[in-house]
Amino acid sequence: MERFVSREDALSRLRRCYDSDNAEMVVIFGRRRLGKTQLVQHSLAECDDGVSRFDPSPSTAPEY
Repeated sequence: MERFVSREDALSRLRRCYDSDNAEMVVIFGRRRLGKTQLVQHSLAECDDGVSRFDPSPSTAPEY
């Protein structure tokens, strides 16, 4: 895995969602090249309880 720099606050928030007994949907957004994908991959590497990642294919719907 690539270098991962101090994201404990974000990791802590994700862990709380993973540990919740409620259904949770997490949306991670931000400018490109900030490490969003690395954050998710790093957090899921620590998780072994059936949490999965969904990578949708690009939309083919026309933009209006």
